[in-house]
Amino acid sequence: DATVGLAAVLASTQRITDAQGVMLEGRDKFNAALELSGDIAKRVDAATRNTVASEIQLLQAVQATLGAAGSQGMSVDGNIKFLSDLANTMDVLKIDLARLDKEALALLTGQNLGNSEVVRRIPGIDSTTLQSWVKAGTVVENLNKAFEQYAYAGEAAARTYSGVSRDLTGTITGI
Repeated sequence: DATVGLAAVLASTQRITDAQGVMLEGRDKFNAALELSGDIAKRVDAATRNTVASEIQLLQAVQATLGAAGSQGMSVDGNIKFLSDLANTMDVLKIDLARLDKEALALLTGQNLGNSEVVRRIPGIDSTTLQSWVKAGTVVENLNKAFEQYAYAGEAAARTYSGVSRDLTGTITGI
């Protein structure tokens, strides 16, 4: 189950506290992370209404990018939006959405950019520019601007019959 994997990543990479602000450890930390991952899964499910990515694809990408997104100062909701916009951009550019987690990780970290289809296909984004954005801490802001028009197109595509049926197929496959 994707939420269990997400809980493991949350527990190993994030500081988790109880209601009194006490840092949790061990099984208590994992159980709290499991609860958080369920909440994140609900937010991802809601986000699929505006993206061509399936819930499974978005959950896997959230799990893969949690640490990198956090190091860029991105909230979980910000990461979900970033990934949704990236998925829509990839769809418009005809890049296989199975690469969503890999593309996102490369873009957020500035690593493995030689394999990035997004870097190759979006005018104005190249490895040098992206790495400078990562170092400056502005990668998310700049990528959101670069993805904006593609994201609008992807949102429109997500509401078409093929977009809805693709999401349903992804959900059924995930089950």
